[in-house]
Amino acid sequence: MRQPGVGRIVGAGWGRLRAAALAPLCMLLALGACTADQSGVRDWSIQAREAVLPPGVSRAAPTDAAPVAAPDRAEAVLVLRETAAAWLAVLAALADDATPPDDSAALEARAARIAAIDPAASAAAVNLARATGHVARRNWGASHLAYAVDYGDPFFQAVVAALGTQPVAARIGAGHALLMQRRSILGQADTGRMMRAEASELRRLMVVRAPTEAPAR
Repeated sequence: MRQPGVGRIVGAGWGRLRAAALAPLCMLLALGACTADQSGVRDWSIQAREAVLPPGVSRAAPTDAAPVAAPDRAEAVLVLRETAAAWLAVLAALADDATPPDDSAALEARAARIAAIDPAASAAAVNLARATGHVARRNWGASHLAYAVDYGDPFFQAVVAALGTQPVAARIGAGHALLMQRRSILGQADTGRMMRAEASELRRLMVVRAPTEAPAR
């Protein structure tokens, strides 16, 4: 009986080794091809965060809970806006598979202090601040974005409602509602196109918004 040559045995061995070495790389490439693209959600969240904060307000979230001497309606509106902005920053981070910021403690403390001005607005801001902290502290990534949208939508919409019928706030609420509607397919190309269209509309509204406009309840 003819025996296989040494070259054939060695060649077959190298073939098996090469296949074994390439298998993990092939798996990584396959996973990369299937990874959902949530950049449209990220872009909308960033734009919505910029839009919800009034001109001249720092884009950084509050780092302390220093009480205001005499909270008034303007302060209540600002707290609502900053709380909404903090939630949108968390969504942007999750969509980018990054670590979400957590400024919920300072925001919750500020929200509680406006209860004397507007109890309903205060409760809405407190609830959203708590939801922001709940999501941020879990160190989730992009794979948990749909859960975050589902969990935070009622709290976010309550804050938007407290801001009244101001066009930018209303459009941001509609954008978040669209995320909620498409939460099971956030990584699809159609969702990305829709959210980028929403971001473009927000940019348009920001251009036409009067610099002195203040949203009223």
